[in-house]
Amino acid sequence: PTLSRAGQHLFFLVASAQQHRHWRIGSSDIEAAFLKGEMYDRVLYATPPRLGPPLPGSRPGCLYRVKKGVFGLNDAPRKWWLRVKHFLLRNGCRQSKVDPALFILEGDNGTIHGLIGAHVDDLLSAGDERMAELLQKVDREFKFGSQEFDSFRHCGKRIRKDMSTGCIYVSMEEYMNNMEPVVVPQHRR
Repeated sequence: PTLSRAGQHLFFLVASAQQHRHWRIGSSDIEAAFLKGEMYDRVLYATPPRLGPPLPGSRPGCLYRVKKGVFGLNDAPRKWWLRVKHFLLRNGCRQSKVDPALFILEGDNGTIHGLIGAHVDDLLSAGDERMAELLQKVDREFKFGSQEFDSFRHCGKRIRKDMSTGCIYVSMEEYMNNMEPVVVPQHRR
């Protein structure tokens, strides 16, 4: 699953609520996420890449056993998803009933400390200091390639939170400016 439009809207509503005005919002990208997914339980071999320098320890004609997801395998995203889901559930989150890619970080008394929405290897987060602690754990476990707060681009959208009002602004102007018209030849109309 990836964070749906309904899940994003719920995320923005909760993160901009008056009682959560102080929450920071963030976008984090997991570096080489598919390689950090769950282990394969099937046997799969691959030849080393032909371009670039040889991999350490490789010999001509050798094969490598694939133990974790590799970009291009159809089940690599699923193995990654299962690993990040299980990690978040073990670390105090529960899965939203509205969207399985949205996780809620709760305290002992039912207080919400934050939200994390997963879109493949990109995480959208909002929360208080407990969420900041959870993001540090996520970084230690999976390693962020990049991380931005309060004003960033996430999945084609420019997202910005005004910390003085708590308002969250979402724009797709950059996306629209990069669109080009599709010209259909007269004979195909």
